[in-house]
This record gives sequence, structure tokens and C-alpha cells, in this order.
Amino acid sequence: MVPLDDQPSSSEYAAARNLAELAVERASLATKRVLATIPSLQDKIHPESPLSRYLKSQTPDRQCDGTWASLNKFLKDDKSVVTVADYAAQALLIAAIRASEKFKNDKIIAEESIERLRSDPEFRRRVFEVVELTKLDNWGEKALGGSSARPNNEEELLKLFEGLVPKRGPQTIRKGDRFWCMDPVDGTSRYLTGGQYAVMLALVDGEGEAVAAVGCPNLRLPASRRSFDIGDDDFVLDSNADLAGFGCLLSAERCQGARVRRMWPGTFEEKDLSRENLGSELLSRNLLPPPAADLSNVLFVDSPTSPASLSEKVKELCTRLNVSYPPEQNSGPYASHMRNVRAIFGGRNSVQVRWPKPGPKEIWDIHDHVGTQLIYRESGPGKVTDLRGKTFDFAKGQSRLTDNWGLVMADPSIHDTLIQKLEEMLNEEKEKKKSSATNVLVNGKR
Repeated sequence: MVPLDDQPSSSEYAAARNLAELAVERASLATKRVLATIPSLQDKIHPESPLSRYLKSQTPDRQCDGTWASLNKFLKDDKSVVTVADYAAQALLIAAIRASEKFKNDKIIAEESIERLRSDPEFRRRVFEVVELTKLDNWGEKALGGSSARPNNEEELLKLFEGLVPKRGPQTIRKGDRFWCMDPVDGTSRYLTGGQYAVMLALVDGEGEAVAAVGCPNLRLPASRRSFDIGDDDFVLDSNADLAGFGCLLSAERCQGARVRRMWPGTFEEKDLSRENLGSELLSRNLLPPPAADLSNVLFVDSPTSPASLSEKVKELCTRLNVSYPPEQNSGPYASHMRNVRAIFGGRNSVQVRWPKPGPKEIWDIHDHVGTQLIYRESGPGKVTDLRGKTFDFAKGQSRLTDNWGLVMADPSIHDTLIQKLEEMLNEEKEKKKSSATNVLVNGKR
């Protein structure tokens, strides 16, 4: 087996893409290990399912102890949930990068910080336990760098979390620097309740997004038709999550297209599926028809339960465009990257608009948006901007997207129409605020 650093490259970032795919696949497997210990979900995982058979193939002393998830979740300062799975997945992602001669010195923006690991020895022990047990097949582990691509003790685990670019505080990346950004479990609250979630890793350089890989561990590609057809996105809903399988992986490299394949640990005998025949297929919307000019057939992707965006504004936009807002049973998924994945699989008539919710989450974090935007654009005609029509400048290297507000993801043929309607709404909102401020001033003087 030739390590990724030594493999011939067919493009500028081919090695980075291969690294990202394997790293995400391994991190995704770590999250599934923990998921199998969540008491409320165990009855949804059949004893003879792929995940159950994989876990049974491990030696008895390497089984889950049933407390990885149930006793080890807590709220961060922003009130979001974090678990052992978040930290274990992030550790494995960082370790893969640090083991690469080509990328080991790159800076990393990661969601989870070191403080919890330092202050809680029991939590640290459980994170290391998951990391230690999670391995791909021999091919995958050797390709990532063998034992050097994973922490071998708790001290090495802690070191992986040192020197990361903080989500808040001083930013150490200059515009144009090459860096990695990761979201180890996007949608943790849905992960804990059996919904869709994502594991995302992206490489950014001076030109923007260069490489992206996103694992969708609970996303089973439909078996009723050719696995990787595009144009039907219902299987991406939270209600259709497949807890008992290993999901699929989407990836892209700038100007090299997007691909999708199933994920598989490859560590036990399985007659109909192996790494050799997993393969990957082009993920392309190019042959699909564009949306109707009158927008009569567009399908909005939205999550009414999102803590960061206002669905009321999306509904208002739909009314102004005379199009339907998705019914409750067809809304979502909740996780940010999974909504982008749904837009990818939905075809060229999928539209996504996010209007930021006022408050502490109005300025969005880079890890919730970078990566899947590249896959969307590389998979076919697609334009992504904020609500004001400004492209996302990920190359600035800031963990907070202070220069962008909101999101519009749509086919280029209708993107400008959406921006025009949104501009009307933004101007009306501005006038309302101005009028309200004037009334307060006048009444105050009275």
C-alpha cells in the first residue's frame, strides 16, 4: 500500500481529496460506534444489520460499554450539545492531517476546543477509548499513515487539540493561507435522536474552497433505483435516517467535479460489498433540466426548527414568488450541511434560502457552511451567495463569517430573481426599522 503522500497526483489537490475522504470515513465510523450505545436508538438497529455485524466482529473486550453517549453529553457556551462522538471524530480528523507530510503544518479551524478534555479526565478517557477502537481496514489505515495517523495515548490525544484556531478570540490565519476546517458532528441534537447528521472536512487556500468531503453516516442511498441518480431528495429527510448502515460520502475538488460513494469499514467478511467494488460515481446535475423561468417547479429546502435562521422569511418569500413552501413532513433536514446535501440531490430546481435569526447566532460560523458549498457547485450548475448577492469569502480564514449575511443557493438561471425579491424584503425591513425608530424618537420627545 502506497501512503497518500507518495501516490501520484492527477490534479493539484488529489492527495488532499483522498486524505479528506478516508479521514471523514474513519471519523464517521467513530460516530456510528457511539450511536450504537444510545439507549433510545438501540431498538432501531437490527441485530443483523451491517452496523451490528461490524460491532459483533470486534473482540469481546472491545465492545461499547453503553455509556459513551448516554452519560457523556453536555452544553457548550452557545447552548449547543456536544458528545464523546464530536471529540472522537475531531481527533481522528486532526490526526489524519498531522500525519501527512504535505499538510501537517496547515492550520486548522475546528469546532471543539481542548478545555473539556483537559478538565475532565473521565470524559478524556472515553474519547480516547472510541478513538482507539475506530479503525478502517488495513488498506485505509496504511493509506492514512498507520499508527502515526492516530493518537496512541491520552497525552497524544490532548496534543492534537493544541494550536487550533479558536472559534472565538484572536484569529491566526491570514488571507491567502492554506487551512483546514472541520465539523466533526454537524447536527448533534439530531444525531442523538436518530436523525441525519454530517461529518465535514474542507481544505481552503487563497482562492477559496479547494477540497471538501462530507460523510452522511445515516444517509442510505435509495436501492429502488440506480444508486446515485439525482432528482429525488426525500431520502435525505431526518425521518428517513438509516441508523443501521454506514451511509455515504460526497466529495469534491475545485474544478475537478464531485463524486459520491457508499461508506464501509471493510473490516469483516461481506460477500457483496468490499472496498474494491465500493467505487465512486460522478455526482452531476448537468443533464437535468433547469427550473422553470416562472419558478413554478422550484422546491425549497428549509428547516423550521433551525436555531440560526428564520423560516417565516422563507415562507414570505415563497408567497411573493407564488410558490409552495414545503409541508412540515417534507421540511428539513435540521443539520446545516445536510440541507446542502439535500439541495445537491434535489436537482437543479432545489432552492435554499436562509435568513439569519437576530441574536447571538446571527453571525454564522465557517464550519457550518464551508465544504458542502463546493460540492454543490462542482456537482452542476449552482450559485451560492449571501442574501445581498455577495459570494462567501472563505479564503479570509476567519472562523466567523462577518462579511456575509444569510444564504441563497440556487440554479444560476433563477438566482438573480431570488436576490431581487430578497432585496425588496430587505429594503422593506430597513424602512420598518427606520419608521419604528422615528416613532420612538417622536413619542419620546412628547
